Amino acid sequence: MDQGKPPRSLTRVSEIQAKMELGKTLLDLKATSRSNCHFGRLVREHFDVDQAGATETMRAWRTSMVAAGKSPRAFPGTR
Repeated sequence: MDQGKPPRSLTRVSEIQAKMELGKTLLDLKATSRSNCHFGRLVREHFDVDQAGATETMRAWRTSMVAAGKSPRAFPGTR
């Protein structure tokens, strides 16, 4: 019996995980950038992400860490 496509709630898990990894990568990059302007240039050059998308992925990663009980002071990119 053909089940068809799996539900979207199951197939989007890998997309969410990829966005979370991108968010962590961007926060690490932001922590090593000399300014926000430099960070923005690096993001546009090396990743196919606009400013809103970059902010969303970084915020999602931070939120997941807070939900996991980690201190926001320990996050990369936090001053």
